[in-house]
Amino acid sequence: MKQFIVWVDQGINLLFGGNIDATISARCYANREASYWNRLMIIVDCAFYPTEGKDHCKNSFESDPEIHFNIAGWRRFLLPIVVVQASIIIWIINKISSYF
Repeated sequence: MKQFIVWVDQGINLLFGGNIDATISARCYANREASYWNRLMIIVDCAFYPTEGKDHCKNSFESDPEIHFNIAGWRRFLLPIVVVQASIIIWIINKISSYF
């Protein structure tokens, strides 16, 4: 299950202009000084809290040596929508899997 979630995480990052090997989680942490990315980081951290505890984005960044870039234009508008929806699904999956 974890590999699937990482695949989704990397896919979202790729769709929004990031490196194919980096995750949106690591990218959120790398750009956390900007309020936009900090808010996304909080959402992503909450999604992974049931199985990984706090600081998911930080841990992801520390294990991900790729370069992380900001995005602009229409992608910046759509990213929070996708991240929030994916985070809700990931949180539900993590919560259910934590019972087994």
